[in-house]
Formats: sequence, structure tokens, C-alpha cells
Amino acid sequence: MFQAFGKTFYEIGDEVKQPFYPGCKAVVVEVIETPFAGRIITKYRLNIDVKGHPEGFDENEEPVDFKLTLITQENLEIANS
Repeated sequence: MFQAFGKTFYEIGDEVKQPFYPGCKAVVVEVIETPFAGRIITKYRLNIDVKGHPEGFDENEEPVDFKLTLITQENLEIANS
């Protein structure tokens, strides 16, 4: 994790809080930077440990240990403030 331009940015391997599965740990596994409207949009792919969580199931209702999701830098910064 580092701060620049008044924002917090995360790096691969950082453990973060996430808003999707309350109480579950998440780790940044990918950083995606995409140009959009003359600026760079930063998104993070999170690997969330959902083992034992009530929503920790796949589309076949089989239990899963992890789920992947994308979140923008702004929303991840809000979740970790």
C-alpha cells in the first residue's frame, strides 16, 4: 500500500477490507489500470476468503473457499477508511 496524490493505492499481496462479504478477508491479486476519458481508472481484483460465509457457494450451490471480484480504487479506499 502507498499513498500518492491524496489517494491510497494497493499492491498485489496487500490484505484489504472489502464491502461484498462482511467479515471475510481479501487479498489484492491483480491491479488493472485502464485509460478512460483522459485519465487512468484503477481497479483491483480481490481474492476473498468466503469459507464458512453464508454466501460462500457457487452457482451449483457447492461450497467454495474463495471468490474473485473487481473493485475500483475509490470504492476500495472507502472500504478501508
